[in-house]
Amino acid sequence: MKKPITALALAALAATFALGASAELKIATLDLEKVVDLHPDTARNRIDLKEMLDDYQSEVARLEDAAIAARKAAASSIEESRNPALGEKARKRAEEEATKNIEIARTAERDFAEKRVQRQRDLNEQEARMLRVTIRQIETEVAKYAKEKGISLVLPITGSRIGIAPAAVWADDALDITADIMAALGIEDKAPADAEDKASASAKEDK
Repeated sequence: MKKPITALALAALAATFALGASAELKIATLDLEKVVDLHPDTARNRIDLKEMLDDYQSEVARLEDAAIAARKAAASSIEESRNPALGEKARKRAEEEATKNIEIARTAERDFAEKRVQRQRDLNEQEARMLRVTIRQIETEVAKYAKEKGISLVLPITGSRIGIAPAAVWADDALDITADIMAALGIEDKAPADAEDKASASAKEDK
């Protein structure tokens, strides 16, 4: 199967021809998403992120419960302050209690909403940091491999899913060095753990 060639690659080839036939440009392509998915750090990162998510969800759930309890307390206080059987002093105390509980409820709801947004942002940022570390390791190995093989340009043929725009729109499979890079990184070529889990779940559903 042949894959798309990029405008960048075409421009590089054009520049090579302009410089003369003696300046040979050797190009390779890389399935970056596959290398990232199968990189051992990715599996470990998924576990760490899951633990982080569980902690965040527990924290946010406690704040949500507090907000719900505060709303109920405020509603009860408001109802009590409207009791026609109360005397003037008792009514005033009830109204003050209702005002206090309303403010407590508002604060609890604000804390819950802010913490939920903050924790989601924290999770996204941590995931992005982990991904950057993994990609840097891959880039280092790619650079080393390219220098050893005399490759002038390595273009990613995938990457959109991890926030990197593919540079190649089409390229011959013969240019693909993904297997070599995975071997250099000690990565086994197999389906990622999450893909295996989905396939297993699908098989169970079919039965």
